[in-house]
Amino acid sequence: MSSSHPSRVQQGTPAGGQFAPSAHAESQVALEDRSSQPIILSPGEGDDFTELADGEVIERMNIRRFDDGDGYWISPVKTIDFHHLITPADLGTDEAGRDEWLEDNMLLIEKFMVERYDAEMGQSDDDWSQVELEFNVPMTTDGPLTKGAAADAAWNNSKIVQLHNESDHGTFGSENLGRLIHERVDASTSVANFYASRGAAMRMDDDDLEIEIANRRGERELSDAAAMAVAGRLGANPNSPALLSLSIHGYADTEKLQSELRSADPGEHITPQRRRRLDMLSGWIKNGGDNA
Repeated sequence: MSSSHPSRVQQGTPAGGQFAPSAHAESQVALEDRSSQPIILSPGEGDDFTELADGEVIERMNIRRFDDGDGYWISPVKTIDFHHLITPADLGTDEAGRDEWLEDNMLLIEKFMVERYDAEMGQSDDDWSQVELEFNVPMTTDGPLTKGAAADAAWNNSKIVQLHNESDHGTFGSENLGRLIHERVDASTSVANFYASRGAAMRMDDDDLEIEIANRRGERELSDAAAMAVAGRLGANPNSPALLSLSIHGYADTEKLQSELRSADPGEHITPQRRRRLDMLSGWIKNGGDNA
C-alpha cells in the first residue's frame, strides 16, 4: 500500500490510520505485517474495521464482501457539520432559518454530494451538525483482501480526502464546500415541500391541471404540485433533462429549465394548451410557487 495519502494533515502528522508511518517505537516490519493481514468475510457478510480509520479523515470503515464472493465494498465514513459550512449569516437569517433552509434543500444537497464526491448522505435526524457521508468503493482482488489494500483503496480510490479538505473552508487552496452548496442552491429552482408536492402532482390529471391553470392564469402562480405536473408533461423526451428532473425530484438548474422551455416553444404553431402551460411554468420558475 502507499505510505502516504493526499490528506490535509500537516507534514509530520501521521495519516492513514493504523498503518501510517508514525513516531512510536513500533518497527516497520510490524507495521508491514499488520497491513498484510487478510480480511476474512463470507459472501454477503460485512463488518466494521475501526483499526483502518485514522479518526480524522476516515472516521469509520466498513467492508462488505459481494454476495457472489468475487469482490468487496470498501466503505469509509466521514461526519460533516453542515452548521459549520452554512452559517445563519450566510443566509441572512437566524439558526432556525438556517435549519429550515437546509431541510428545504435536502434533496438538492444530497444530489450535489453524490455528483461531487460519490458519497451518500446518511440520516441526519434533523441534526445537521452530524451528518454521515459514506463512500462505497468496489474492489476485486486476485487473492485474499488484506487490511493494507483495503485502507489504500479507501484513501486513494474514494473522494473522502477531497471532501475532508473542502469541508474545512477550503483548506490548502481547495474549493469551499459551503460556498459550493450555496451556489448550487442559488442556481436551482425547487419546490418547497417535495413529498407533498410530488404526491399531489401524481394525482393530478389533465383536467385537474387545466382547471388550476384556468383559475390562476393572470392572477396567481402555479402551485408547486401543478408545476411538477406541467414539467412532467413537457419533459417527456430525452432532450429535456431539467424538466424531467423537476417533475421527478422537485428541483433543477434554473438556466437549463429556462433553456428547455424556450426549446419547447414552437412559436406560431403552438397549441393554446401548450402556450398556457409554458407561460405558467415560466412564471413559476421566475416568481416561485403559490401554495396557499
